[in-house]
Parts: sequence; C-alpha cells; structure tokens
Amino acid sequence: MGGTAKKLLVDMQNVSFLGSMGLRSLVLPAQAVSRRGGKVVLFAPVKMVEDVLRASNIQAVIPIHHDMAEALAALA
Repeated sequence: MGGTAKKLLVDMQNVSFLGSMGLRSLVLPAQAVSRRGGKVVLFAPVKMVEDVLRASNIQAVIPIHHDMAEALAALA
C-alpha cells in the first residue's frame, strides 16, 4: 500500500496468520492514506486473523467488512 492511492480495499480472505509486523504493515500505510483524505477497508479476514485485528483495535483505524458491497460503500 502507499503511493498516492486514496481508496484501498485490502482483501484478507487468504491471510491465515497475522503478527505484529503484519499489523504494522497495515496501519502505517492506512494512516498515510487517511492523511491524504483517503480510506482503507479490510475485506473478509478469516476468524483467527480477525480476532488478532480486533484485539489490536485496528478497526478504530481501518474498518473491517465481510460483505463486498458494504466494503465498497465504506470507501465511497
């Protein structure tokens, strides 16, 4: 993630593990996108990964959606 993008949907469907470095690699670019007035959405993390995301309170920075229509609407 990065560059000049203002809308990013991160497809998490095939992510089976997420550690602290993975969290950092999501949060830092999302903060940069937010500073540019953009939005980032995480799409469909598996339960174990979503548990890690929620334990870190990442949804305060990056919303999590399991429905594609909702995820896309959140980027609008």
